[in-house]
Amino acid sequence: MKIRNGFVSNSSSSSFCLIGNHNDELGDEMMDMLVEKYNKDQGTNFSRTSDKSEEEKQEFYSDVVGMYSGPYYGTVKIDNLIGVYYFDYDEERLRIETTGIRLSDEFEEDDLTVGEIKDRYIKEAKNVLGTNVDRVDVTLIEVESSNEW
Repeated sequence: MKIRNGFVSNSSSSSFCLIGNHNDELGDEMMDMLVEKYNKDQGTNFSRTSDKSEEEKQEFYSDVVGMYSGPYYGTVKIDNLIGVYYFDYDEERLRIETTGIRLSDEFEEDDLTVGEIKDRYIKEAKNVLGTNVDRVDVTLIEVESSNEW
């Protein structure tokens, strides 16, 4: 997953915009919530600090991503909150590097200003993760995802 400025011309990639932020703590909270939700839904008892092998961890995270996949490759979703993820091979776990809400959905529905969309993201982060986000930390993020990297 790459986060960059500019437009995507490669047909194997997709590009989308989020209003959100890059925050490891929020990403970890969202990942913890996905793992907890998966364990409850599937009757398992996996934890991110598990002593399972790297292959077992990758398989588990692949199942989590499959169950809660977001609207684009490389994303997961809880309610309206989207997480952009990658697999951290050093820590052997899935990491969410960015959380946000889709910009296009918000503008198409209500013709909102960017400030109003920022407020929606802040509200969504609070509702889903129980976390307060400072408005100055919320920004426009363009994400490019590809399954051919």
